[in-house]
Amino acid sequence: MSSLASFLQDELDLRKKRNRYYNQSSFARDFNISRSFLSRLLKGERSLSDEKVQEMANLLPLKKRKLFILLARKAQTKLEVPSLEKKIEKEQRLNGKSLDHMTNDDFKHIKSWYFLAILEALKLGRFTRQHLSEFLGISLPQLERAVNRLCRMNLAQEIDGLISSRHLDTSIGEGVPCAAIRDYHREILDLCRDYLTKHSMATRSFRSFVVAGHTDLMNEADAILEKALDEIEDLFSAKPPNTVYQVSMQLLRIGKQYQ
Repeated sequence: MSSLASFLQDELDLRKKRNRYYNQSSFARDFNISRSFLSRLLKGERSLSDEKVQEMANLLPLKKRKLFILLARKAQTKLEVPSLEKKIEKEQRLNGKSLDHMTNDDFKHIKSWYFLAILEALKLGRFTRQHLSEFLGISLPQLERAVNRLCRMNLAQEIDGLISSRHLDTSIGEGVPCAAIRDYHREILDLCRDYLTKHSMATRSFRSFVVAGHTDLMNEADAILEKALDEIEDLFSAKPPNTVYQVSMQLLRIGKQYQ
């Protein structure tokens, strides 16, 4: 999937698999475009205006929007721009396999923070079990149980005593049970609480404030947080990694709604 046309064709094919009555006319209707215009998009004969790109992106699942926008920009330029191609390649990798492609039961089995930390650490290279245990500060028995489970789930592999990753993205997708999400967030908060007592300020960054606001702006504030997380991820991808960070952002309503 290296073009806008192929992205749209893949999305159309996916929707047709889910609904046998779905067709190109349905697809065009969903994106507020004519069937003839869609046909030309699928053939790579047309591009989209900036306004239409944003309108269509907002109608896609959240995890697909960034790739769609990048491919639409590529179609507009009609040139190979190395920096743009690199961003597209990265986004394609992230869309290729992520936790939201796994079953809900799968996520329940790896919701503890150290499973995700192990998968991220394996992006740095291959580890022995002892080395990985020391690197992440996890007890060896705990590490061994986690690695065995990740290998059984085909997310990691161990060859000649060295563990490597088969997984690209550790983001948590949509459709995960609320109970599993709550357990995961609770463990992250426990990890942060423990970190406060054992590590210096030099190894962490903390920002927090309390502000009065209107509930109607909650969704907009959430979108700002999501954008900030994306920017932090992009920043850390600028250089080859040499450690693992845990990044969390919370926006909590701590008061009742004022009448």
